[in-house]
Amino acid sequence: MGACVSAPEGLADGDLDRLEVEIVHPDADAIIDGRSPLVVRLDGPWDPLRSNPDAFFTVTSGSIRMYGQVETSLTDLEMRFVPIEPWRAGLTWTVSLNAGALRGLDGRSALVPDPTGFSAVPAEGGGPADVAALSFSTDVAPLLTDCASCHDGEGLVALTADALVDQHSSSVPDRWLVLAGEPERSVLLNKLVDAPVARFGTVMPPPWSEQPRLSRHAVRTIEAWIEQGALP
Repeated sequence: MGACVSAPEGLADGDLDRLEVEIVHPDADAIIDGRSPLVVRLDGPWDPLRSNPDAFFTVTSGSIRMYGQVETSLTDLEMRFVPIEPWRAGLTWTVSLNAGALRGLDGRSALVPDPTGFSAVPAEGGGPADVAALSFSTDVAPLLTDCASCHDGEGLVALTADALVDQHSSSVPDRWLVLAGEPERSVLLNKLVDAPVARFGTVMPPPWSEQPRLSRHAVRTIEAWIEQGALP
């Protein structure tokens, strides 16, 4: 992993353009079936206090509207629309994205692509397998072992579930260290992602540390743990 870099202190005027959004699934060769999600990717993090992901997707086929659940990943800068029922084969669906439902953490408004059409085919195989919920002790604590050498010190947050979950940050006013079910609003996750923003303080590990950054898989696991309720 490369060396850590500091979170930006400010943003140049040229950066305050538009939060670009790309539809990455379905692409030209994709096959939509079952409850395959629609996936969009952003070029920066969104502001959870000024964004409404649930209002971002509109998916229709003529007068028929598909409803679904929107899942987000700050680690991958993605939003996924998961339909509540299998896609109906033989219909042409159109996905439209509501630019007004997103605002970047750096203040940018969203620039979304034109409405995109796709078709569905009959589902194959069974539904997704049940996955056990992640816990701090089993899944997250082992990922933070190298970090504990500093965080065991005086004045730093202990890396335990009790010290992190639903606890306010002392260094970032009005923010939670880990807000169960809300990864985008959790200081811990924002300090670990590849695109930190100055309002969440110094990236972790800090630039002066000899510890490497956590892998993308590790950060994705921490994000999923928070999303699932940050179990101890």
